[in-house]
Amino acid sequence: MGSPTREPTGTNLAGMAARDPVGDTRGWLSNTATDEDMFFWFRPAPIRVSGRAVYDTMDVIGMSHGYQTYRNTQNVRVSFELYVNRLMLVKLGAQQLEATNRTPEGNPEAGLDDLRAYSDLIEQDRRFLEALQYPPQPVPGVLGSSPPVCHLYIPGVCTLRCRLEELDQTFVDCDLEGNIKEYRARCTFVEAPMARINMEDVRENGAFRLWGGP
Repeated sequence: MGSPTREPTGTNLAGMAARDPVGDTRGWLSNTATDEDMFFWFRPAPIRVSGRAVYDTMDVIGMSHGYQTYRNTQNVRVSFELYVNRLMLVKLGAQQLEATNRTPEGNPEAGLDDLRAYSDLIEQDRRFLEALQYPPQPVPGVLGSSPPVCHLYIPGVCTLRCRLEELDQTFVDCDLEGNIKEYRARCTFVEAPMARINMEDVRENGAFRLWGGP
């Protein structure tokens, strides 16, 4: 008997793959408020996906134990570490970088053989992550004043509508001019679903779900 196979539903994985012209196996992150994308590598280290069912315990006189009533299931959390260094970008080559339509900030005419240009790319991604912790320009309403929702795709792990909850950055190495050479970022994303999730949804889709609009 062969191993069971399941096709994720509730999300457009093919569409996401089409947005990665390089074709590498990488994660993908999108800021829905600005429609900006970021592709990233993650270390060959654990990717943690955690959730917790919450119960209230009622004490009943004469019973040997408390009676549990279900309250809710806490939003799924995904934690991992992004990693990038300048040498990694150099090895990708000019053609692959141009395919992602990324240009060095403040120096769009710089050649891709300029190491500072690669540091600019790292800095762009770093600021992209930091911006996910802040709300966009003031708009009326409570939801609009919160940090933006993002779409997170990690191959084989998840596709979730979520928000960035925690960001812990480490500047591992810089050159003599202060340009970033090696950078790590520990991230925790919390799912922000817009529809009720039940047991069958999880059995069918796992953590591959993007429901309830942008």
